[in-house]
Amino acid sequence: MEDCKQKINGLYPYHHQIIHALNERDYQQRVDFCRWLLTQERENNGFVAEVLFSDEANFTRNGMVNQHNTHTWAAENPHATTTRGHQERFSINVWAGILGDHLIGPFMLPQRLTANVYTRFLQDDLPILLEDVPFRTSRQMWFMQDGAPVHFARDTRDFINVMYPDKWIGSGGPIAWPPKSPDLTPLDFYLWGHLKSRVYATQINTRQEL
Repeated sequence: MEDCKQKINGLYPYHHQIIHALNERDYQQRVDFCRWLLTQERENNGFVAEVLFSDEANFTRNGMVNQHNTHTWAAENPHATTTRGHQERFSINVWAGILGDHLIGPFMLPQRLTANVYTRFLQDDLPILLEDVPFRTSRQMWFMQDGAPVHFARDTRDFINVMYPDKWIGSGGPIAWPPKSPDLTPLDFYLWGHLKSRVYATQINTRQEL
């Protein structure tokens, strides 16, 4: 009855969105970063396409099941089920980057990601992943990473300072990455959600399948 009254009044129910909690100082840092980015874009049209946005994501066995998009077509109810809560669990860490219209990766990282492992990836593997990027683009490229602990390690930042002097964005870098800002990268905004919707379209039984 109450729902009918609300609809008559032109009101409709909407789901709550889960968002990151922010401290008071975080808001200004996010605004400052957006203003800096807009200034760079005005002074150098196409600047955003010169930024290698990078991120890691964890893919697990259970993943996510979108029940609204999961159907079994049959003449009679087959009582189809989806199994969850397996005792045998496994997952993989995946790195990916977006540079203009280039998808860099995805690249499988070790399950336990440490600062040393991440730095070796930047030193040994990332240059290979960038081989298909035009030389002019890679030469003008800025590198971006978020504030994950392995990214903030001293050795990691020292290496990035050598590789991309004054041309990288991240915690402790020449341009600070604002706190809790997943909505500012194309990976969080689109790529990870798209990939997980493809990966979890069918049930996964082994790590190799994943």
